[in-house]
Amino acid sequence: MKTRKKIKESYLNYFSPVIGAAGVFSILTLIIDYENYRSSYGFIVIINALILLFIIIAYIMRPHISRKIRELILIITGLLISLDFYMTYLVIENKKIDPGTYLSNLIIMIISIFLIISIVSIIRIGRMNTRLERTNRITGLGNISWISEHVNTSIQEGVDSGILLLIDIKNFRIINSIFGREYGNTLIQIVSDFLSTVIDENHSLAHIGGIEFCLWIKNEDKNKIETKLKNMKLYFKKGIYKDGKNVNLFIHSAGVIYPDHGLDFNQLFSRANMAMEKTQIKEYNTHVFYNPEIEKELTSENILSYEIQQSMEKGEFYICYQEKYDMEGTKVLGLEALARCHSSILGSLSPDIFIPIIHKMNLTIPFTDMIIEYVLADMNKIDRQYDSNVQVSINIPPLYFQSSVFLDFIRKILDITGVNPKRLIFEITEDIFIDGYESFIKILNELQILGIKISLDDFGTGYSSFSYIQNLPINELKIDKSFIDHICDDEKSFILVKAICDIAHANNYIVVAEGVEHEDQLRLLKKTSCDLIQGFIYSKPARIKGNDNDGPQ
Repeated sequence: MKTRKKIKESYLNYFSPVIGAAGVFSILTLIIDYENYRSSYGFIVIINALILLFIIIAYIMRPHISRKIRELILIITGLLISLDFYMTYLVIENKKIDPGTYLSNLIIMIISIFLIISIVSIIRIGRMNTRLERTNRITGLGNISWISEHVNTSIQEGVDSGILLLIDIKNFRIINSIFGREYGNTLIQIVSDFLSTVIDENHSLAHIGGIEFCLWIKNEDKNKIETKLKNMKLYFKKGIYKDGKNVNLFIHSAGVIYPDHGLDFNQLFSRANMAMEKTQIKEYNTHVFYNPEIEKELTSENILSYEIQQSMEKGEFYICYQEKYDMEGTKVLGLEALARCHSSILGSLSPDIFIPIIHKMNLTIPFTDMIIEYVLADMNKIDRQYDSNVQVSINIPPLYFQSSVFLDFIRKILDITGVNPKRLIFEITEDIFIDGYESFIKILNELQILGIKISLDDFGTGYSSFSYIQNLPINELKIDKSFIDHICDDEKSFILVKAICDIAHANNYIVVAEGVEHEDQLRLLKKTSCDLIQGFIYSKPARIKGNDNDGPQ
């Protein structure tokens, strides 16, 4: 179907100038040798008049008629020109027209064809390049150049107020990695189509690259915009059903207000990006409007970044361990290693503060190396406090798997310390699959061969689906605290947790409930097939006995 459409477009683009040039030839012949034509073959006059009429209709009326009608007109015109040539040949044969005159007109026709095709091609290529420079090839929406010009034009024309929004699909890369680029492009188009349906005539939507859209809204109340964003995010969170898959999309958005936050597109866009930075450290489905405090925070973040780097060099990070119990709370079956920091300058720093900054500073790999070394160095103390069968979980960030020497480092540190790899569990999140599903599956299999177990952490917070995790080489599944928080007051949450446990066991996964804090939660979890409990109800993170110099008590 697409091929036929391209052939038709090619016909219109290149054959129509040829017919136009041939039409010029016919018209010139009619004008120059009008008397000979009229006296000899009045029929030719009618043919040339019809050719002239159809050319006028095809070109002058082009914007107002459909492509099929243009095709029909051009075909009829082509047939008439062929008939005209044949009639002219008969006239020449009967010596009614001077062959020299006909030859000169033929040369004019050839030159006309060349010039018209060249001019039309140059114009069309120019228009195509301009269109490509200003539109996104996947969605056909305007790109950042287009929206920039559009916003600045609105401001120059005296718009009273405006809101510039950035909209980002947080979990798109995971989906793209799992289901493929073509499926991802289809989802982008679906999102684009939906956004196009909710915008009003005073809205302008652009696809500014990758998974990010930009919306310019003129003269509209901020509260009304926030309501629209809330409804939009709820729509995507419910899921988009495509090709037998129901995909949940998690949206981040950030906004700035004209003229409060900027007087042109560059100022507005820069501050919208600052606001978008704030959404990266919050939960899914968040929106942030810019305020001057954000710039101050980003400035103070630079200072914080320096001190965190100094803390890494000074050895001011240490490990706390949270115990994982059996359902009755009588036996410790595992530990989770949790990084903590006590800066000599800034005091105690929460992981919510130092983890995002370490990531931004591209220190994730050396930081994770350091944490793994700390944990393996603690194994003898762990054996003394518990027993030699307790497994220890270590959180491994997605970026760490991208290190070319990752596996070599793990093998080397295990060899140096002599720690049994079967004592270790690497906790991963589904973000790991953002930059290459197949390559990470291969790495996980290599770790399994070494004897290290794999746990899928924060299950339920991202693109969580048994349709893909059942194919992952994992041993353990951790139900996120956000599920556990609602099992007492929401029956659907409890039913879902119960189903997760049952399906996980069907795939031979151990199930851990995270963030269990209350007796009512524990009571309900005992009605499921959950295996382990982790949370304040049984224990809080604490240092291993003997690590007295690692930080504050």
